[in-house]
Amino acid sequence: MSAGEEPGVAMSAGEEPVTPATVTSAVVDQAVAPRFSHVKAATVVVGALCVAGVLVGALWSVIAPGVHGAIADTRDNGRVFVHLGNQADNFFIATTLLTGMAAVVAVVVSAAAWQWRAHRGPVMVGGIALGALAGSALAAGVGAALVRLRYGALDIAGSQLDEGHRIKYVVEAPAVFYGHTPAQIAVTLALAPCLAAVTYMFCVVACVRDDLDAWPPVTGPLYRVPVTVPPVDGVNSTA
Repeated sequence: MSAGEEPGVAMSAGEEPVTPATVTSAVVDQAVAPRFSHVKAATVVVGALCVAGVLVGALWSVIAPGVHGAIADTRDNGRVFVHLGNQADNFFIATTLLTGMAAVVAVVVSAAAWQWRAHRGPVMVGGIALGALAGSALAAGVGAALVRLRYGALDIAGSQLDEGHRIKYVVEAPAVFYGHTPAQIAVTLALAPCLAAVTYMFCVVACVRDDLDAWPPVTGPLYRVPVTVPPVDGVNSTA
């Protein structure tokens, strides 16, 4: 055996030679760099969600059910207002409809933003959450303004009853929030961004790459799985 040779180790026929793991480096291709920065891409998503929020508010003002009620004079010259049947439930139905529409839009945009492969990451999920919150607020504001124009403000004391009638039937505008307290308003607006963030989180968990296949890609070493060679009966080999 010469000085430059390594001593061989005899292997029996039942042993399997194993090819050692090799290490290669990932090559970054500058040609595939995105045209937009992460911040600009997140800004585009925020703008899209704001526009979608305005459209959601406009659509909601058309399909949201009004609340039917009646204004009546009492015998002691007073004025009362009552909702007809279960019409008061329309307050809950209308608010849930608006919240659900805004949440669906936020989830769809979140899933679509995940397909923008180069800009995956914390900046994008921050833009999605901020845009979903702004979209919910715009949907509520636009919807409230449009139903106010459609149904008007309910003035129980100033309503003029027809001559000879003690009852006047009116339609009240639906509500955009579940209540008037700051906590109720905050919970209503926070539902859409929370669902959008959870949707993006599931996409991140399902991704097999640590860098989310985003830009810039990870340039660390890539380890290949060792390959086993099946043994040959009756043949002795050396490594």
